[in-house]
Amino acid sequence: MDENIVETVINSVGKAGVRSIKEILIFLIPSLVRKNILNSSQPIISIRISGDGRNVSRKVKHVMITFAILNHKKVLFSPEYHYTLILYPGSEEYNTLDITTRLLREELWQLKNQGLTIGFNSPTSNYFCPWCLIKKNQHSDLDANWTISKNMNNLRNNYTFYSGHHKKPLFDMIEIENYLVDELHVMLRITDRLWSLVIYEVIESGFFDIAREVIIKEMQRIGVRFQFWQERDSNKWSYTSLMEQEKLKVLRNFNLETILEPTRAKVIRKLWDDFNDLYSALKNEYTDPIEFQSAAKAWLNYFLTPSIGNPEDSDFIKGLYRPVDITPYMHVLVWHIWEFMEKYNKWGIKSFSCSP
Repeated sequence: MDENIVETVINSVGKAGVRSIKEILIFLIPSLVRKNILNSSQPIISIRISGDGRNVSRKVKHVMITFAILNHKKVLFSPEYHYTLILYPGSEEYNTLDITTRLLREELWQLKNQGLTIGFNSPTSNYFCPWCLIKKNQHSDLDANWTISKNMNNLRNNYTFYSGHHKKPLFDMIEIENYLVDELHVMLRITDRLWSLVIYEVIESGFFDIAREVIIKEMQRIGVRFQFWQERDSNKWSYTSLMEQEKLKVLRNFNLETILEPTRAKVIRKLWDDFNDLYSALKNEYTDPIEFQSAAKAWLNYFLTPSIGNPEDSDFIKGLYRPVDITPYMHVLVWHIWEFMEKYNKWGIKSFSCSP
């Protein structure tokens, strides 16, 4: 590693905090045993480790890594039971994480033996999935059977064993199938794509100049603060980045007929409603994994509805979207969420979310 990078990171991380997971557990375990949350005759503690970056202000970003005890299910979403391990100013960058997580990784190995975290490609790469071997051009193959097939032992021995892996996994004591997707990010990223596809369609229609004000008024109707603005020295328009609850309001309540022809709006509204149903099922601990995957496949098949006929003919029926419009999170929704549901049915996928 470049020594200049190391020095820069160490200096910036001087403002950071790093805590020992072992010391925190030593403090917590006696109380958890007394409360019968942990059983001393079955000395297994299940923990969830979560990390994310967030904007503290327009120019300052922090990264926080926390853990929670899954056995303590009743308080799993209470912030006071999320124990901070690492907090530093900066971004989720591999070299920085390599340095800041060294103590945590050492202690996790000690506890065990006595994706960027896994050195993986970006989501836009040809090999984009941390769990299986799919390539970007295979997105639309609904007859495939993409399951979790990668093995951490192979990556420990050779971190380039699988295409798309180009750095040593940081937390290589954790098996691949124990890296779970956060259900909140599934919703956030897929709603981002659904919304951007609608905006693109409005722009292509030549209706965008009028539609901007229509969209703002419709957002006001459903209780969402929203604005457009034009980037300086550019013809590009940007718009407000929405938070979780705001995105759900748009997904569930935005009247697409205000900006699209009614028949077209109904087709896209069905796509949005079906995704909302999938998201609700994803959070429900009683959802059957096999039924979920079947519904998710049907949703993706509808997403890929092809056009019928010649665009110049009066009977032309416009389809929905193309395979290139599929995102990695859509792939995970269809092919891997059900696996996580099945494997972690004791806890439920919702237990691994950072959002209540």
